[in-house]
Amino acid sequence: MKTTLDIPDALYREVKMRAARDGVKVKDLVAKGLSAVLNEDLPAKPRKKKSIFPIFHGPVGPLLQGKDVRSLSFLDDQDDLERYQRAFRR
Repeated sequence: MKTTLDIPDALYREVKMRAARDGVKVKDLVAKGLSAVLNEDLPAKPRKKKSIFPIFHGPVGPLLQGKDVRSLSFLDDQDDLERYQRAFRR
């Protein structure tokens, strides 16, 4: 694949001299360098602690931690029913 890169003049001169010294093409030396950088063993990023879905924080801490979806759906349905009933009591 062809691409265009903006490389500082001094760096390109070094690359060109190294390629000539090693008897390789500039493009091959650049590809080798990019491969080396991409294959480096980097330290693993610390993973964020996964939360149990969903967590709602109230005044004293998590209110619904560890509830499964069915119980949350039931709570939501109850809340809707209570709102509906309050609306017609007026």
